[in-house]
Amino acid sequence: MRRIACLALSVLALGAAHAGDERFPIGVPEGFTIGHEQKLGPQRIIEMVPEGENVQQWTRMITVLTVRDLPRERM
Repeated sequence: MRRIACLALSVLALGAAHAGDERFPIGVPEGFTIGHEQKLGPQRIIEMVPEGENVQQWTRMITVLTVRDLPRERM
């Protein structure tokens, strides 16, 4: 199930990228908190876990990876 959700988000994000400079905003779902966030150049990763858990010990995790300013020829 997790793989399907990640794949669906990837497909939606790729579609938005092809549409121009659209954004695909993702908020922190109710009951979750940001366990880890890192930015390196144009890449940013956010890992969200249920409140009271952490990225080392978790029961569910939502991972969002964004990449900004990709050249169009790579898509």
